[in-house]
Amino acid sequence: MKEYHLTPMSRLSTWFSGGSSRSPRGLWSTTPCPLPEWLCWAALSGAMAPLVLDVLEHRRVMLLPQVENSRLPSSHCSATAVRQALYGILLANQETGGSRGEVHGVQGHGAHESQGGRGRGGRGGGGMGRGMRGRGGGQEQGYGAGLGENNRCDGVEGRVCVEEYDRNALNLSKNKMEPRPPRTLLRLDTLSQAPVGVRLGVLCEVLGVKESCLAPLPPHLRLVVGVTGFWRREARPHPSLPQIQALLLGMVYGEMARNCHPGQNQKTAAERNIWIKLRLRPGDRRGLDLGAAHALSQWQACLWTVICLNQLLCLPLPEPDTALLFSGSLVHRLVNYLNGGCPPESVLAATPYSIQLYRSLLAALENCTIKTPNSSSASRTRGGGRGRPRGQGRRGGRGRGQKAPPTQEINNMFAQLMSEEEEDDEE
Repeated sequence: MKEYHLTPMSRLSTWFSGGSSRSPRGLWSTTPCPLPEWLCWAALSGAMAPLVLDVLEHRRVMLLPQVENSRLPSSHCSATAVRQALYGILLANQETGGSRGEVHGVQGHGAHESQGGRGRGGRGGGGMGRGMRGRGGGQEQGYGAGLGENNRCDGVEGRVCVEEYDRNALNLSKNKMEPRPPRTLLRLDTLSQAPVGVRLGVLCEVLGVKESCLAPLPPHLRLVVGVTGFWRREARPHPSLPQIQALLLGMVYGEMARNCHPGQNQKTAAERNIWIKLRLRPGDRRGLDLGAAHALSQWQACLWTVICLNQLLCLPLPEPDTALLFSGSLVHRLVNYLNGGCPPESVLAATPYSIQLYRSLLAALENCTIKTPNSSSASRTRGGGRGRPRGQGRRGGRGRGQKAPPTQEINNMFAQLMSEEEEDDEE
């Protein structure tokens, strides 16, 4: 045990004693490349996701597991394309050789093709991403490993990769993820100065949604509807209609809880009684639908990743109130309720506003998704797929005879937690 001493040259001591002339850039002086000052200020004020700093400073990310089916791939697989785009924006100018470091301002589609060698098809992020995850993992031990050659993508000279620590069955595994910047590439140092329309276009491009279909919605719900459209396309297994309807009804419930709409207070008592009856009671929790839980965990993983990307893009869309967006006990009971054949409008019979809002959300969700073969799901059907237990291709990809090399196991913490949970149940 050693006593900790704060040295006079500490970055923290300089910051707290710097007065009005202090700059936050010195707090991240150990990053491979200096961070832009706007990004430092955003991180200092808590307006930037820790994921962004982990990528820039350590080239590694910890993807926390959720309540999901351990026999299926991690819920974070559904958001691979978004993470690859986020990594691409952050690391586009930091690859060796400086091929991307000469880009200035906002980079258009043609310039990106000439420098990156990828056109529109290059955004098939999820499929290639899962393939890279299956092929590249497990070259060094430990979450605290240093940077350098270990962060190079296998087989790609000069390409920087991000190490992702994620769940593989009940094990914690490390995988290398290749950044894939969007077609419209923004320079990190001037990203905050880019027009809002350009940043919004990048966000919609990554999500594969139409900006025009989101415009009629309330501003604070546009991001979450775009995320839901992305999740609907990328989640595997595909979410069922009752699961989608239950999510939208949960959003309507959050809006009704605001008590800020004209005429809402006239009939809300009857409607709130319906919502309360639909909430799961403690005795019902053991009978949860594991498939629904896994699908909703994929939605939450997509929402978290897109919120990180939205913050990096300086909020082209307003951040949603996540506390009002999702109530697990309510949404799970709604899934059971709708699976029984009940129409969703039966929950919304009290006020016309709630019915109108639900139908607006459903219409926007139906129309916002861009149907393109360049999505990550289409790319996975051409053979890309994350390495899975038993060698099964995730979406029509590798079969049993084409099993990807297993990623290196770091810690079997999930199996240990599972056994402890079973022991508690026996007691």
